[in-house]
Amino acid sequence: MAAFREVGNPKFTLGGPKWKVDTDLRQYNVDVWCAQQSTRKKWKARDWDVHEVPFDHAPSVLQRVLPEKYTELPVAADPSYGDYSNIDQKVFDIEELQDVLFPAPVGGSVAKTESDAAMPYPRLLRVRAKHDLPTLDSIL
Repeated sequence: MAAFREVGNPKFTLGGPKWKVDTDLRQYNVDVWCAQQSTRKKWKARDWDVHEVPFDHAPSVLQRVLPEKYTELPVAADPSYGDYSNIDQKVFDIEELQDVLFPAPVGGSVAKTESDAAMPYPRLLRVRAKHDLPTLDSIL
């Protein structure tokens, strides 16, 4: 609502109470509504699922305190490793989180191969980046 009752003559028998419209507030309300609609449309068109995990089990990139949601610039995910993407838009593979999402049955330890067989998705094979490999180019 962007209209406020104007403080003034208490005797408003003629014409009723006076209202003053705040155009800046009205425009702000319209902007907020438009942002909510575009967010809702983005959310309905998503092709991924949301899973909440405890802080201790979250990926290491997300294990930090973030400032308020609406800041001037988006918070970079991991600038120490050159990842300057928006941390709010981070998406992880379900294979990376399956130890947390599908925990092993309680009671007794499970061998490594048995736990892999119990997981619904095969484990991801991570290949190191080219600059991390010990090649002759890195030595010379």
